Amino acid sequence: MGGGYSSDFDDMVQAADRRLATVTNTVIEDLVPSEQCAIFHHYLNAVFRFGNNICPPELLESAKRNVRRGLERKGVPLEW
Repeated sequence: MGGGYSSDFDDMVQAADRRLATVTNTVIEDLVPSEQCAIFHHYLNAVFRFGNNICPPELLESAKRNVRRGLERKGVPLEW
């Protein structure tokens, strides 16, 4: 890079990862509370505080579908 500015590939990848994490967090925050809990329970082992403390598989699938739709709306490419 010219003009006294330098940025290596690792810095660019880290910046992209931070942007993607921010967008993903925003999408998850936009989910209904039960879907948020399903995501947190499945991926972060958080305690699920709805109903009888069991995360129904269909709730997690719905949450994942809605995260995918939210990411697509925000322009995140999901096919690698």
